[in-house]
Amino acid sequence: MTTSIRVADYLFQRLKQAGVDHLFGVPGDYNLGLLEALLQHDQIKWTSNANELNAAYAADGYARAKGFGALVTTFGVGELSALNGVAGSAAEHVPVLHIVGAPPLAVQASGAPLHHTFGDGDFERFLRIHAEVAVACAMLTPATAASEIDRVLGLVIEQKKPGYLVLPMDVVNHLVHVDEPHSTRPAPSAALPAFRSALAASLAQPRRVSLIAGHLAERFAAKASVRAMVKTHGLMSASLLMGKGTLDEQAPTHIGLYVGGASAPAVKQAIEGCDLVIAVGVTFTDAVTGGFTDNLPRSKVLDIQPFSTRLNEVDYALRMHEALQCLDDVLKDHRPLPATPFIHAPTASFDAATQLNQVDLWTIVGQALTDNDIVVADLGTTFFGAAAISLPSGAGFVAQPLWGSIGFSIPAAYGTQKAAPASQVLLIVGDGSALLTAQEIGNMLRDDLSLTILLLNNDGYTIERLISNPQRAYHDVPAWDWTKLPGLMGKGKASQVQTVTTNQQLAEALAARDQQVGLRFIEAVLPKLDAPVLMTTITDAISKK
Repeated sequence: MTTSIRVADYLFQRLKQAGVDHLFGVPGDYNLGLLEALLQHDQIKWTSNANELNAAYAADGYARAKGFGALVTTFGVGELSALNGVAGSAAEHVPVLHIVGAPPLAVQASGAPLHHTFGDGDFERFLRIHAEVAVACAMLTPATAASEIDRVLGLVIEQKKPGYLVLPMDVVNHLVHVDEPHSTRPAPSAALPAFRSALAASLAQPRRVSLIAGHLAERFAAKASVRAMVKTHGLMSASLLMGKGTLDEQAPTHIGLYVGGASAPAVKQAIEGCDLVIAVGVTFTDAVTGGFTDNLPRSKVLDIQPFSTRLNEVDYALRMHEALQCLDDVLKDHRPLPATPFIHAPTASFDAATQLNQVDLWTIVGQALTDNDIVVADLGTTFFGAAAISLPSGAGFVAQPLWGSIGFSIPAAYGTQKAAPASQVLLIVGDGSALLTAQEIGNMLRDDLSLTILLLNNDGYTIERLISNPQRAYHDVPAWDWTKLPGLMGKGKASQVQTVTTNQQLAEALAARDQQVGLRFIEAVLPKLDAPVLMTTITDAISKK
């Protein structure tokens, strides 16, 4: 059935079908027509941000929690401000659509030296820039708008990478004729029989098998399948720095965090000593491998990626879900050796009166977490401390260890809470990172979000101090009066604010989240050169390589 619909409405319709309920961004003269059309669309809410970079981070956090995110910026100045955030989504496989309001097509054709351009009549410059970042780009015209929207969105959903649409002002309200979208189930891959045979041969003799899961397992909706496989077959499993939260860290066969040479000795021996390591959606980056200090020959890794699987140095063109289903079937007939019982360390304790430090702080945070929490951690001491926590089974974890753009966490937490209003977001950010994107706290207050911000004030860039010359002035940051921030950014809005300096104060502050109404802002004061154990362990492992 063919219907007539405005381009803007068709775009919103397709976004809604992808799961989008909130559209992030910053208004600008070239996108105002699109935003006016959005106000007539009651199923998607406009959610303005403090700046375009924050909008990109917010859309990223939203997409990680909900499966798809989108933002709107204006031509040139707006879109380039957002580009770093969109690039992070590309690096970490986050499906985000970047929509850019642009000058009318007729004006572009005239080559007029418009504002927000270089004044040289080149209106495709920014599209070429985005082509290096996005999985698909398009300049919409009346003739191509509907088909290009479908093409770009389809690739974003399939590849889990950003897309880029340029929407000229005079195309927004243009009527297009569209057919009802239809979906087709992909045919089974031709490589499946050969893979099944090779896998069965590989597991013909009882072998020691373990499983690690990376961020791509969650991006490509394999989290539930992977958890079920670990439980059904009793597989030993370990979490990674990229993919934290994918596995059930409370499962009886979960042994902890694998970080190459920086792993706990028992974890390193358990994973690297296996005959076969199932790696689902893993990218073996410097963060994942502890600075490439792992001793895990790829020849004994069953490497399951979104669109290919590698076994015994042979590649098979399989989708991730196909490979996992086949693996599950083969494991039923070829049982691996039972996982060796793993004895976890007893729950750590802390002295309530002791001044806060990087050991006790993460013990306290870990004990405060529940199944309903989503931890959002910035890069730096915050990430390495939070990553070492054993998460509750239902808790989520959001971070950016590959792209590593500091300041990401504050807008990402805003987007995450928007996407998952029934969850409780715990944002953990350092003072140095917070300086970059603190403006988004104002939007959290504006929207009455009941999330918790735990700001670690260690007087500058501690992670950089540990790398080189700790006393250099370039590691220092301006001293803000952090507890005044919510009152400054949310006039008349409810918030609970406090500074904590002891273990007991932090434990009580986090326990009070159960009765929380509105934003809770906790400033935790820490020694300047104190660092999480995992961070120093990774540094030591790299130095010994």
